[in-house]
Amino acid sequence: MMVQTKPNTGFKALIACGAIIMTSACASAADCANPAPNDDLTVCTELKGKVFSNCDLSGAKFTGMDLRNTRFEKCKLDGADFSAATLKWASFKHSSLVGANFTKADLFHTNMNETDISKGIFIKAFMFGTNLNFAKARDVTFDTANMKDINMEETDFSGSTFKDAYMLRAVSYQVNFTDAKLDGAVLTGATFEEGNFTRTSMVGVNLDGASLEGSRFDKAILKGATFKNAVLDDVVWQDVVEPPAHLKLP
Repeated sequence: MMVQTKPNTGFKALIACGAIIMTSACASAADCANPAPNDDLTVCTELKGKVFSNCDLSGAKFTGMDLRNTRFEKCKLDGADFSAATLKWASFKHSSLVGANFTKADLFHTNMNETDISKGIFIKAFMFGTNLNFAKARDVTFDTANMKDINMEETDFSGSTFKDAYMLRAVSYQVNFTDAKLDGAVLTGATFEEGNFTRTSMVGVNLDGASLEGSRFDKAILKGATFKNAVLDDVVWQDVVEPPAHLKLP
């Protein structure tokens, strides 16, 4: 049975089978059933598995919370703090997370399809199997993140940093790394077909066994990078800087 309430704000909250479905944030900080922007929600103990739709929780604090299977759909979460939160199998599909903090968060198979995570912080985040397909991820910090088996089709990572990130078997198509920094990253066995590596810093990056078919390296910095057994068919090399000796350029 579904019960529909009509708050004075004109927005509605639906309570169905124990899951709260929010269509707006319109409550005080003390109301865990109706959270609002900038609320400290760490005091709320039963948000795991809830569904939030079209909500505005910008600046909200979720630090260290267990939010497994929680769904934030078409929500505004700009500047929210999810540091050290458990977000396994959670979904942020079509949401805005500009400047959000996911430092040390567990994002195991989290769905971030078509989100905007620009200027976010994912330092030491666990992103095994995370779905970042079609996401806007400009100027994001992914340093030392574990991004094994991550999916990122047509994702825009321009200006982002991936220092020492672990991206084993990452899967992407037409990903944009323009002006990004991948120094020290491990991309062994990854797929980056038709990727854009314009002015990308790739000092010491490991691309052994990676598939780079049709990708473009324009003024990319390749000092100390390794491409052993990489698939390099139809790759465009334009004014690359310090290519390794084993890389036989045309």
